[in-house]
Amino acid sequence: MRIANQEEWVIRTNRKNTIVAKSNPGFLSGSWGEQITVIINGQNVYVNSICDLDKRPSVVSFGRNRANEMKIIKALNH
Repeated sequence: MRIANQEEWVIRTNRKNTIVAKSNPGFLSGSWGEQITVIINGQNVYVNSICDLDKRPSVVSFGRNRANEMKIIKALNH
């Protein structure tokens, strides 16, 4: 997944139909990190980004989850 390399996400799961990556943003980003999931089901692709469940709880993502999702959608459309 080229977008993962560009964004420096760490791939945790890479199976035939499922990719799970984690981000490790810098201290000043306002985020502890996100978990990004892509599931391929036939002709459908499901994309989700949530605050990383393995790190400290986050009340807000400062738009990072939406931005992660849009980066993947944009990469898939090009």
